[in-house]
Amino acid sequence: MKARLACAGCAALLIAVSFAQLHPAAAFSSEPMLSPGAMLPFAGVRASTPLWRWVSHVPFAHAALAWEAIFVFALLGLIAGAALFARVRGLFDIVCVALAALAFAPVASALTTGATVIVAAAAAALAAGLRTLPALGAGSFLAFAVQPNAALGLFASVRRGGAPALAFAFAAIYLGNALIAGFAWPLFYARTLVALARSEGGSVLQFTPAAIAQGLGAPPLLAAAIGVALGLAAAAAAVTVALRARDDCSGFVAGCCALPFVCGFFHAAGFSALFAASIASLRGRSPGAALCAVIALGANWQAPLLGLALIAACLALAPRIEIRTLAGAAAGALILTFGSWLAIAHPLHEWTDAVRSLSLPANANSAALWHIELAHSGLLGAHPANALLRLLALGGCALLLATAARTSDVDVHHVVERRDAVGMEVL
Repeated sequence: MKARLACAGCAALLIAVSFAQLHPAAAFSSEPMLSPGAMLPFAGVRASTPLWRWVSHVPFAHAALAWEAIFVFALLGLIAGAALFARVRGLFDIVCVALAALAFAPVASALTTGATVIVAAAAAALAAGLRTLPALGAGSFLAFAVQPNAALGLFASVRRGGAPALAFAFAAIYLGNALIAGFAWPLFYARTLVALARSEGGSVLQFTPAAIAQGLGAPPLLAAAIGVALGLAAAAAAVTVALRARDDCSGFVAGCCALPFVCGFFHAAGFSALFAASIASLRGRSPGAALCAVIALGANWQAPLLGLALIAACLALAPRIEIRTLAGAAAGALILTFGSWLAIAHPLHEWTDAVRSLSLPANANSAALWHIELAHSGLLGAHPANALLRLLALGGCALLLATAARTSDVDVHHVVERRDAVGMEVL
């Protein structure tokens, strides 16, 4: 326990130093820096249009305050959901989960860029953690409404009777949008997402296998083939784990880890949907491998102190610090060292907010404007060093998926509860 207390103290100190030394947007965002007033695209379901129309008439100061409050509650919900899902007990362990969230770069990236995926991730984590049908229905409804792909892991609950709740959430979302945009609204929504995916194809913002392959210099057709092959493999692995698992914990973890492989486009902030899965994996049968994976997908290469804080927080979360856990921490430290060196030696261009400085056609849609902005900012094309960093994140997802497959024949919650209760290893 003393070692875990020391690790938690180190994590808190490193996070405090990072907050004090660096501006949050620079320290905690793994995206290229945003200039003040930068314009970003947003794709959402049509049922949310009245909400955004009403928000557009609210004074900016009031709207900004409300938006910040939403994200604060989303962060608290994500921490609570991750703690519930991982069966974390006691105030100390909950504090460790909070420290891990503050050091987890995708969470900070979602907060600094205003990415609504953190709201969907919090809803999915709470639904998975509470494990009741009302919570599953409400959580999946909110996740479907905000960012549907964040709810992919919840489909593992179908085996324990969660199908009615998921069906209710899906039907409510569909009918709510149909009243505003017609019954064919999914086609228009899909067309918008495809247009945005094409506008970002090959950019440094994308963490899909195809985009990473293009970043490493692969031709577009070969990159697309690699993306399809890895996407199918990840989907098959996630479904296999969900079907084999004795409980839905491994299935939820596998579904979350498959997200960057199966989604058409995936940003750094999207990895916040893997936070609850990461915390649960740290308290499973392979804490060393899980710790290494969490560093690969959650470290901020531009702020090494936060990476060290994440390692310390993960060690504090481990039920017991053992040789294999320390080995995972050492491997994570090597990954952090390599990634930080690569990010510092090959920095990306600063976001130039090209929409405000270029003459653009009046009839261009948001996808076309976004593509022009990315091209003008130098964020399209091959960036091998950055592609390697994104490849590390995908490798972390694959490693977490492998740990989920390894524990799919074991009730992870039962193992953790017994180990914590008797104070010894049972597996």
